[in-house]
Amino acid sequence: MIEARDSMIWVELTNTPKKICREIALRAAEDPARTAYLTTLGDPPKPPDQIDPKRFCQENFMEVRFALIDPLIELNRLTADVQKAVASVPANAAQKTSFVGSAAPFQVGQPAENSSAIIESGPDRVRVAIPNVPLALCRLALQVGPEAFGMDAFEHPDGTAFRLAKWQSSDPVCRTLKGLLAMSRSKAVPKSG
Repeated sequence: MIEARDSMIWVELTNTPKKICREIALRAAEDPARTAYLTTLGDPPKPPDQIDPKRFCQENFMEVRFALIDPLIELNRLTADVQKAVASVPANAAQKTSFVGSAAPFQVGQPAENSSAIIESGPDRVRVAIPNVPLALCRLALQVGPEAFGMDAFEHPDGTAFRLAKWQSSDPVCRTLKGLLAMSRSKAVPKSG
């Protein structure tokens, strides 16, 4: 079965033999930019590089689902989602809340899981963290830079800021981020001159 759901195309293979299931998982993990999400056994969809291959294909015959995305459309949606979330935070607020959006990371899984994206507002900065970002979307996000999202810098999971050098490939950085795209911006008010 093939189903177009918003900007994502889901493919479902029923009664998939274990050998074929493993082959799909291996191929998707080798090049996760081609497949955005994989799922089986009723597990929530995850980017292929985050799938445990031993757990993924346990049964002799199973239903395998995978999703394909258009990374450019998803990048536009994700930048709008982040900008909208940041704009919704009151200027002097110090809070940590979840938010939802329209981009691919918000469309997979159950509604409770979809709200796992976080916006954190502190006295000096605003931080956004979005889990479950597929590799192709992460690559594009890092290439366009944090400014496309209205932010100052991307962050590693430990909170340290980074920027890609012009010559640096986004692929190894995205693989170390393991589906988490985090970014921040200063709340500093520019001085009027």
